[in-house]
Amino acid sequence: MSFRQHAVIEFLVKEEIPPAEIHQRLQRAYGSVCISASSLRRWVKHFKDGNTSIKDEPRSGRPRTASTERNKGIVDEIIQDDRHVTVDTIARKLGIGHSAVQEMIESLGYRKVCARWVPQLLTKDHKGQRKAITSELLQRYRHECSDFLLCIVTGDESWFHHFEPEMKQQSMEWHHLHSPSKKKAKTVPSAVKVMRTVFWDAEGFILAEFLEPGQTISVAHYAQMLHKLHRTLCNKRPG
Repeated sequence: MSFRQHAVIEFLVKEEIPPAEIHQRLQRAYGSVCISASSLRRWVKHFKDGNTSIKDEPRSGRPRTASTERNKGIVDEIIQDDRHVTVDTIARKLGIGHSAVQEMIESLGYRKVCARWVPQLLTKDHKGQRKAITSELLQRYRHECSDFLLCIVTGDESWFHHFEPEMKQQSMEWHHLHSPSKKKAKTVPSAVKVMRTVFWDAEGFILAEFLEPGQTISVAHYAQMLHKLHRTLCNKRPG
């Protein structure tokens, strides 16, 4: 199709038709496959300079596609050597475009993912202990049914700021369409905060403990808190 348009351009150039009009005629004749205005100007100059060839001359420089088997192998080696390497770094090393590198990475089956955050990394022994405890709890539930669930006490801890700013959603009010908008200064939570540990069961709240300023969570602290929880349970849930 491009050869035909080049031939038409050559004929119209000899007829001394202006480039803008040539492009309009090509658009009417070829529609969406018409060559661009910049390409047309290049071909007009080509024919005005006395050239008669209507074929695209081979261009020097990098090949039309950089996604070769050799480059794929190099990309694979770079990724194997450094799993954190970026597409831009690979493109600079190979001297090829960003999109070509991205295409090769996808064809190699790679995709970049973030590490999944977990509260803590458990050892094999820790996992074994948790599995054993869980199996024991399930076994008790099979024998005691819902009565066992009533014996479970849950604890949770969280930081509380001395001052918690009002959220944007909390400041929402009903207004008419032309009512003036309300303004609110942005505030941040106070720097002073305290940790609170709360325990509860199926019947409700049992105990709340605040961490004293300067104190840290330790085995001794937890042991003391569990002793206090046991005494509170004996008082609130006798029998």
